[in-house]
Amino acid sequence: MKKQILFTIILIALHQSIFAQQKSTDDFNAFWKTFKTALTKDDKATVINLTRFPIYYNDADIKNEKEFTKIYMKYFDKKTKHCLLTQKPVKDGTEYYSILCGETGYDFQKTEEGWKFSGTHAND
Repeated sequence: MKKQILFTIILIALHQSIFAQQKSTDDFNAFWKTFKTALTKDDKATVINLTRFPIYYNDADIKNEKEFTKIYMKYFDKKTKHCLLTQKPVKDGTEYYSILCGETGYDFQKTEEGWKFSGTHAND
């Protein structure tokens, strides 16, 4: 009897873990669809809304929406947008995805507010 109870508890915990992982993937897929649509349309307001600040750009922290608006077209130039729109994000743990575009990785992070673009890193 004790073995059956323990087995049942383990099955419930395993099911909840799998469900949580699936929900996280589903949440990211919805975020990614919105982010890609905004990039395609050059919808700066939506991209900014889907960005966690501060983000790093050319040796400086971009602290807010106003600063990001000024460098948006440099940050997401034609080549970068093409890469982001054609590459598939790679899951890195439970709270991160990334896409490599040449020497730069573009990162997406799960936050309390949902998934957000969280900046870039060097592809080393």
